[in-house]
Amino acid sequence: MRRRHACLMILDIRGFSRLSAEHAPETMVEALLAFRALAQGLIAEHGGLVDKYVGDAVLAQFVVGPPEEQARGALACARAVRARVAALNRARALAGRFPLRVAVALHAGDLLVGVFDDGVRAEYTVLGPAMNTLARLESRTKAADLDIAASGDFLRLTGPILPDGVTIAPIQDGGNPALFAVGEGRQRVPA
Repeated sequence: MRRRHACLMILDIRGFSRLSAEHAPETMVEALLAFRALAQGLIAEHGGLVDKYVGDAVLAQFVVGPPEEQARGALACARAVRARVAALNRARALAGRFPLRVAVALHAGDLLVGVFDDGVRAEYTVLGPAMNTLARLESRTKAADLDIAASGDFLRLTGPILPDGVTIAPIQDGGNPALFAVGEGRQRVPA
């Protein structure tokens, strides 16, 4: 195990439990596998790796390169997920399938990274306060009904000017750390 910086992303299908109660298990497995394939491909394409699948959620980490590069890759990936889910939903609608709504939360921080082996099972993963914060951010992202949200710690790494087509707006939910909705347009990153 070693300590290192990572940008973290969690993608979660909204309302999966409700959808599971309304549709056959085979239909849900098909939707889940389509979502996982979409996420896996985009995460790898943007320099990240899937840490694990947890039910209908995907945990990804971006650990290669300097923190600013990690953040740019994770942000580009989140935006690509939003676009690709929209395209997937168009295809699903043509096939008479229900749409998938996905929430994406982004955070950055130092973690312990490595293989955790308890003598029975070995697993590569990340641990630390940043993971706990990411879990809280995911809950807040869903509660605020956001497609993509990021912490201020994450957004500071993207640089003083966001990529073309990206805006941020603070979410006033009383939570800590600060949470920002990631939308479309152009705006400065918070100091």
